[in-house]
Amino acid sequence: MDVDRMIGILDWGIGGLGALRELRARGSSVDILYLSDSGSIPYGMLALPALTARVERAAQCLIDRGVDRIIVACNAASTVLDRLRLDVPIGGMIQSGIATVAPGDY
Repeated sequence: MDVDRMIGILDWGIGGLGALRELRARGSSVDILYLSDSGSIPYGMLALPALTARVERAAQCLIDRGVDRIIVACNAASTVLDRLRLDVPIGGMIQSGIATVAPGDY
């Protein structure tokens, strides 16, 4: 196991479990820290500034625990990733969804 690297998965509910399952199905043995922030108001119901602050705090919590990359497995949270001030690569549902569609496909 690569102890120097860790991926964080951030979600509001349980959708990030699919990301975890896919990482493992592809043979990844990297350490993973999973954070479900389901104790919060549903992310989709938060105003943009509150959502941005909440996602940034949750992501920083993962970083403080040693993750060096973050997957955001929540559609609502993925809408604010470009507003975050973090020092690790972070990707979400929107970016990965767009990346799977070839430019000539739409």
